[in-house]
Amino acid sequence: MGSAPAVFVWDALSGKKTNRLKLNKGARGVDAIAMSTDGSFVALADRHDQHNIYIWNLRTGESKSVVGDVNKIFDICFSARQGDTNFVTAGAKHIKFWDVSGTGKKGVFGQAGEMTSFACCAYDD
Repeated sequence: MGSAPAVFVWDALSGKKTNRLKLNKGARGVDAIAMSTDGSFVALADRHDQHNIYIWNLRTGESKSVVGDVNKIFDICFSARQGDTNFVTAGAKHIKFWDVSGTGKKGVFGQAGEMTSFACCAYDD
């Protein structure tokens, strides 16, 4: 929380901090966060009005941010399939499918389907 929040990754066995990602000013906090199955990427959604998505490569230290959705994001999860770095965001009136390059594609509700909100998401292997 705060005007310029940060996210930390640490080694669960030693308790040593391994990475730190500083979010852009105005992010206001983190609403959702997930780590890829192989531990190489972290994706998170901030509390900015545009609910930005940050994609962080833990191996190279590179990060990028892209506009997420105008509606609040409640959850992020990566694919459970080994080697697959695609992830999904779910929230108020949307579901969106992403790859780690920052390209996102909105879920389609069908011609007669009504837009709905999603509280959480899960990938199956």
